[in-house]
Amino acid sequence: MKYIICLLMILFSSSSLPQTVIIEANAILEVQNGADICVDSLGGSGTININGTFCGNITDVDIKIRDSILNIPGDFSLDQNYPNPFNPTTKIRFVIPASSLNPFSKGEGTLVTLKVYDMLGNEVATLVNEEKPAGVYEVNFSAEGLSSGTYFYKLQAVPSTSSEQGFVDIKKMILIR
Repeated sequence: MKYIICLLMILFSSSSLPQTVIIEANAILEVQNGADICVDSLGGSGTININGTFCGNITDVDIKIRDSILNIPGDFSLDQNYPNPFNPTTKIRFVIPASSLNPFSKGEGTLVTLKVYDMLGNEVATLVNEEKPAGVYEVNFSAEGLSSGTYFYKLQAVPSTSSEQGFVDIKKMILIR
């Protein structure tokens, strides 16, 4: 998993007017312990969102930032469905990473398809077919109307830029009635 530092605006409260500091990717900002800071919601293209405004001691903010921002996925992955074998529903988990060209994009522009196929290669269900930002996703699959047997699910991710590498993975699952 990759850890990145994102663009943040930090306001320092002091006896003088508040100072604004912008932290760029891979930059390090040293702040003395006990300093009061406010982190406001950021939005728009090229930024990472923090839900709401956080004000507090620097050690508190450090923990909040690590928990909510730094856990952006670094690699594509498709997990084995659970439970497997299953009847009648199962969960499929997959990960879409931030773009390697622009880690602040959170994967925006990545077209993701997740499809289920039978043993003959016939498509039996489309679970996802849309652009997804970086994150961890879990999709429920209901095998209603399908007979017992072996099925395959395929995750395909196509980034918006041709210089980015796409991702394809296929896993097997078993439906028992």
